[in-house]
Amino acid sequence: MIRKSQIWKWTCIILALFFCFQACIDTIEIDLPESDGGRLVIEGSVERGPDAYVIRVSVRRTGQDIRDIVLKLEEADIFLIMNDEEVLPLINNEAQLIEIRSFHFRHGADPASANFRIRVRLKDGRVFESEDQKILDPAASSSLAVNMSERSLVNDAGILIQEDYVELSVNTALRNDLGEELSYLWEVSGVYEFREVAWTDDPGFFPSTCYVPVSSPPDEINVILASELSGDSLSNHKIAETEADFRFVTGYYYTVLQKTIDEKTAKYWNQVAVNISRDGTIFDPPAGQIEGNIRNINDEQDEVLGYFYVAGVDTLRYLTIPDETGNQRHPCAIEPRQPLCCDCLASLVNSTLIKPRYWD
Repeated sequence: MIRKSQIWKWTCIILALFFCFQACIDTIEIDLPESDGGRLVIEGSVERGPDAYVIRVSVRRTGQDIRDIVLKLEEADIFLIMNDEEVLPLINNEAQLIEIRSFHFRHGADPASANFRIRVRLKDGRVFESEDQKILDPAASSSLAVNMSERSLVNDAGILIQEDYVELSVNTALRNDLGEELSYLWEVSGVYEFREVAWTDDPGFFPSTCYVPVSSPPDEINVILASELSGDSLSNHKIAETEADFRFVTGYYYTVLQKTIDEKTAKYWNQVAVNISRDGTIFDPPAGQIEGNIRNINDEQDEVLGYFYVAGVDTLRYLTIPDETGNQRHPCAIEPRQPLCCDCLASLVNSTLIKPRYWD
């Protein structure tokens, strides 16, 4: 049986040892990062079409993935600034469509005199701003054209074969009516028409027509710098190519967003394209960090990635016809009983029975 005096004695010894031990240990302070880690990425644009502005800004941070490619939304207050005044709060990574006349009626100025930039305020108090940008008027007129090309390829069996491609090209001016030099950034998409064929024994079958959207790869950047060209116009400049196959049997409708940008923005997107492709020889200069136009207003050394740009946007469309795309063979002419021929809606990803409103 342990007496109370013994318990008190051992308690005193333990406390004495504890305080002696504490006196022998140095205090170590660890600076923990304030954020979740990763690099800050701010991207934004103001695109002006014939009738409306499309405004979008994203504030994100790269995650802890080993490849540093995971982007997560960062909490921030975002504002559009026009002619040095905050005119519009923005929602992170959400596009806003605003009618041009309504925008300027509410906020003043006019499209010709408007200079835009963005302001981003993080939850830790840091403030980032972009450089001012002025939207250039697009060229007076632009057009699309298609032609066929042939390429030699080696198939899976190691045999050399010839493949046909449909090339999409653009014709446009390199100066607008004000004489300003124009560079371009193109986004190409399309929709093709697929008609089912009544090659089935089912008397209740009625052929449908599907419309199937096609998008360019997300990492495909199509840009051109006017300063690298001679003359005042761009003729038959290839902006896309598509393998000539069943998608061109009845009709393939191209849609091109032609973005008129300045030289500095074109150089930025060209550098992004170089970093993505990593093509070239060992004698080429290595791809480096891409310089953006967004800065911490109080600390130039605070690293931020990304870019803010403005653009005047034209929408160009072109509907191909079979005669100019090689008169491709319908897949149901080869195997008429395959599901594709009787149920295109289920067989073709993202297809719809609704014809696009612009299809003519």
